[in-house]
Amino acid sequence: MPELPEVETVRRDLEKYLVGKKIKDITIKPDFLNKISPNKEEFVSLLQGKKLIDVDRVGKLLILDFGLNKKLLVHLKMTGQFVFVPPRGRIIQSGHPVEQTRSAPDKYNKASFNFGKNGVLYFNDMRKFGYLKVVSNKSAEVERARYGVEPIQSAFTLKKFNELLEKRPNMEIKKFLLMQNFISGIGNIYVDEACFATSIMGDRKIRTLSEPERKKLYQSIKKIIKKAVEMRGTSVNTYVDGSGQKGNYVKYLKVYSRVGKKCLRCKKATIKKMKVAGRGTSYCPACQK
Repeated sequence: MPELPEVETVRRDLEKYLVGKKIKDITIKPDFLNKISPNKEEFVSLLQGKKLIDVDRVGKLLILDFGLNKKLLVHLKMTGQFVFVPPRGRIIQSGHPVEQTRSAPDKYNKASFNFGKNGVLYFNDMRKFGYLKVVSNKSAEVERARYGVEPIQSAFTLKKFNELLEKRPNMEIKKFLLMQNFISGIGNIYVDEACFATSIMGDRKIRTLSEPERKKLYQSIKKIIKKAVEMRGTSVNTYVDGSGQKGNYVKYLKVYSRVGKKCLRCKKATIKKMKVAGRGTSYCPACQK
């Protein structure tokens, strides 16, 4: 699933290519009708003929502002993908790459937004976990309030981090970091990387973390997420940015997607994998305690 750096990259690319453009018509595939809200007729009538004013984001959720109290909430989930096909020039992909041609939408296309002479925006979703919802400004704010502070925000201070940790002292640190209502935007990749950078196991109870470990974990999260945003995300499977390029943070990964390979830090143990909070977790048995 794309995490904060990947979704932020998608947001910037949509902003670059689509802000100021008006939707002429919309198509929704029958097998995706249960993933849009409200119903098809209302969904189309609310957005058709409207101009995209802004593209915002909270955590992993994209918020497309069409003005007049209308916001489109988009979650890519596991395999969501935006593809913008301009009248001329290169096709622009953001999210999970699925082969797309200019002449016809991909078989995984679930919705299309025709911007007339400005091109067409496709929403593809192989596994149909993503969703598209048109909501009012008030509803968008309610949705936004469900998300916690982001690692790239100034509000994410060491003091705030410690206050949040104290709310769940008996919870596994990895499970806590994956909970979007506490700290939003971090997922499996960056949690594993942050725990490795801090030399702690993801299944440690929060109450067992020392003050120096908490501080180092906080610093690691901020540093890793900031760098990943700069590198336009991570590509270990299918994610690409709006230029169809893989996220460059993959070359900085220390444990994620390195199972069976020698640890880059201690050079002794090999990276192992276990389940923590129901998620596959990569770690070094020598470096992390």
